[in-house]
Amino acid sequence: MSRRGPYRQEAATSFFSDNHAHLSLAFKSDAPRPLRRAQVAATWALAARVLEGSGISQAILPTGTGKTAVITALPIATAAKRVLVVVPSQIVRRQVQREFSTLNSLKLANALRRNVAAPKVRALSKRIRSAGDWDSLSGYDVIVATPQCVSSKYGVPAPPPDLFDQIIIDEAHHSPAPTWNAILEEFATLPCAMLTATPVRRDRRQMPGEIVYTYSIREAIADGVYWPIAFIPVKFDKGETADDAIARVAIQRLNTRRHRDAGSQLLVRTNKIAEAYRLKALYERKGLELPVLVGTLSAREVNDIVERLEQGIYRGVIVVGVLTEGFDLKRLKIAAYHAKHRSFAATLQFVGRLARTLDDKIIEPELVAIPEDLSGETEVLYQEDASWGQLLPDIADVAVEKERASRHYLTTFIGKPEEFALTAVEPGRYARIFWIEPGIDVDLRSAPADLALRPVWRAFWESDGDLAAIITRSRVHPRWLRSTALDTEQYDLHLAFIDRGRRLLFISSDTEATTAELLAHFGASDAVQLDGEEVGKIVRSFNIEAFSSIGARSDQIDASSGASYKGLAGRAAERGITATDRLTASAGHAIGRFRVGGGVDSIGGAFDSAKIWQSSAGSLLAWRHWCLDIGSRLMASTSSSIGIAGLALRHRLASYPRDVLCVSLAAEIYINDVQLETANSTVHVSDIVLRGRAAGNSVLVGVDAAGKLIGTYVVKLDGTVVARSDIVALVQNERLRFSDILNQYPLTIIFADGTSVVRGRARILRSLDGAPPVEFRRWAWDGVDLSSESRVPEAGKINILAMTIAEVIAENPDSYLIVDDAANEIADLIVVRRSSARQASVTLVHCKWSSGEKPGHRLADIYEVLAQASRSVRWTVPTLLFPEIARRLGDRASTHIAHGDEKELREILSLYIRTPPRVQWTIMAVQPGLKLDGIGDWIHGNNMIAASGNWCEQQNAMLTICGS
Repeated sequence: MSRRGPYRQEAATSFFSDNHAHLSLAFKSDAPRPLRRAQVAATWALAARVLEGSGISQAILPTGTGKTAVITALPIATAAKRVLVVVPSQIVRRQVQREFSTLNSLKLANALRRNVAAPKVRALSKRIRSAGDWDSLSGYDVIVATPQCVSSKYGVPAPPPDLFDQIIIDEAHHSPAPTWNAILEEFATLPCAMLTATPVRRDRRQMPGEIVYTYSIREAIADGVYWPIAFIPVKFDKGETADDAIARVAIQRLNTRRHRDAGSQLLVRTNKIAEAYRLKALYERKGLELPVLVGTLSAREVNDIVERLEQGIYRGVIVVGVLTEGFDLKRLKIAAYHAKHRSFAATLQFVGRLARTLDDKIIEPELVAIPEDLSGETEVLYQEDASWGQLLPDIADVAVEKERASRHYLTTFIGKPEEFALTAVEPGRYARIFWIEPGIDVDLRSAPADLALRPVWRAFWESDGDLAAIITRSRVHPRWLRSTALDTEQYDLHLAFIDRGRRLLFISSDTEATTAELLAHFGASDAVQLDGEEVGKIVRSFNIEAFSSIGARSDQIDASSGASYKGLAGRAAERGITATDRLTASAGHAIGRFRVGGGVDSIGGAFDSAKIWQSSAGSLLAWRHWCLDIGSRLMASTSSSIGIAGLALRHRLASYPRDVLCVSLAAEIYINDVQLETANSTVHVSDIVLRGRAAGNSVLVGVDAAGKLIGTYVVKLDGTVVARSDIVALVQNERLRFSDILNQYPLTIIFADGTSVVRGRARILRSLDGAPPVEFRRWAWDGVDLSSESRVPEAGKINILAMTIAEVIAENPDSYLIVDDAANEIADLIVVRRSSARQASVTLVHCKWSSGEKPGHRLADIYEVLAQASRSVRWTVPTLLFPEIARRLGDRASTHIAHGDEKELREILSLYIRTPPRVQWTIMAVQPGLKLDGIGDWIHGNNMIAASGNWCEQQNAMLTICGS
């Protein structure tokens, strides 16, 4: 904002400079009312910074410890010329004006001679509207104003540049608000002294400036300046409302002998004007007349109420919201909290009005309220046995010390941006965590030119290089708009911190791509992310009371027709985890609630991606400390792998097991309706088959469509997918590489030994205990060539398919059998049995030849047939299966009817296509090489059968296994 030239009416001296040499600040004296240690210390601490000529300094003094005396002493201590004092309300303006006009606090402390004339004081009650209004203030030494009178946010013109040489702000926790901040910006070249009871705001917005002095509540209590507050919990009488009960107890306390003798007064707090007048009537019915002090009153009305309170005419007052700020009424000794503050900072401001000591009497202040199950930072204060004398210092003093430490820490940063203060940076508590192997030199003291095509705008880091912050800037364009008219700039914060003692690297960034690029830039490409069990240890270390959200990632063989990820939410989400989930799924994520400092917080973990987060945010130092705490929890935990809410957790894999049973796509790929381009057409992902083959530290995955290989991929040990022969994928009309999709949504690989692997993290499928029913059938295989599934058998024998057809017909003579044994088959046999026009039963039969001459327990014999059986579950949808059978019978030569009248079957299919029936589904796996005796003791095979059986059951299908 523009400035005018030097102020033309400036006087040579001022009251403050004339009396500077006569100021004597001493807290140990025989004065009638000596200054307190805190008042003297705060004055000189602020004065030292003010005399430097510019900048903002803060002194933290609990409410009631004498900020007004500091405000009047500071201009004299610094020989100020003319001072602007900004206060939050009419009440404070009146009190500060009176103190400057009398200098009573300084005179009674013998800090000034009793005969010293007072400075010329002007309290602004109207808004400055012109340069002439500013000029009219030149004859005064001190101007006291609320922001509404002097802030440019209200259209106030710029003041003359030399009108003031110092700014003092009382109740400075308001300063981040726009109206107050505009004042700071207008007078940015002048030194500014701020006084507040707490530097911590409810909205967590940072207050500007450096904390130069702190007087803790604990010190105030020890010095006798602050009297510990007693919490009086209110209990209801029968038929009482909460307000009735609070008023009853408050009046009882006010009428006790000690409060009557002390002349105690009652402060009644609520949060709405209408409620204030309703409470006025309530208290009058109980015999106590109280005035109402609200923001709609005129200055005259407010002054009249305050004077009557000072004279003792009123025994108390009802206030709304923040109007308690600035009350300098020492006889307010009882508070009736009809509407509690939810933040600790506001609570501290409020109770500080009660806690100051009386000059002539010792009287313990009391707060009357109903104990409630509040959540958040004030919860601990309202327990039945809460000791406010202990709790207030514990909470307030720790908060102040944290703030001071944070601001000092930020002075160590290199490359600080000019556009904003680092005190305003408040990252959320989130990070992905990596192990740094010995010998890897990680250097965080530089930044790349861009991250994932987003230019790096600013970068700054600790001087020792352990923490780096990078801000990227990018253009954001609405997808639905072809114009660039609504493009906006987006700024993203990326953080990195290395805990060198534990060799842990924490990365807080918004995408997989930016995280990978940061790792590469810092020289940590070989860093290994935490596995699921390690993330689980961290989450469990918080002593979780209950989970609000849990994700169960299916370890089933295929998930194309159902959810491979089950998300649960609620007050106790873990109750939704079933026995089947515990058997066949691992934990994907969890968010748990835990108690901390009397409040409730939450901790979240994503187990496959090594992400940890908390719901709270804080300063850069708080984020650094959080990372150190997370690392400490990881290293301190000795808990075994007990999972999360009964769900297994994955561990890091040193090498892949030998035999791949099946490869499964993530559910998100099906949900996004992904299509794959082939040479002549497109195919939906539900119509492809993934086949895998392990080779040491990688798995080769082939993608088959209609029996033809259309793509090949290598899955590395860390789960990264590299294309050998990539496929173009169509997602919502956008053409993408299928390999990019597979890297975003990881594959699940099931091995023959029962190991399930996602992104290089493994778990072993659990035992059959509590598994869903699997029906076992023992067939006689005499005269069957066990090595021939459907090809020509040995002379004098039949093949397995022929044997199966005979057995099925014998069991279901009135059924229809369709042979579909070919590439891209639904099943080798499809058995349809009509129960009624609205009901049917369908069995999908899969046959597999035996690898041995005699039945036994060989994984090779069961894993392929179970994989086929499990994949065919996707056909257990009537609207999908019956039209497909009809189509195949019409144009697929390999599909034919093996049993039943063709005309009748086509009529049934036509009926079921028009009116889909309710279907009883069975999936049958036929393997003559499987020995059923002793199968319960065959752990790996049993686990594989359990996985298949559970998967079928989840799709309302029964798994039947036919063996020997």
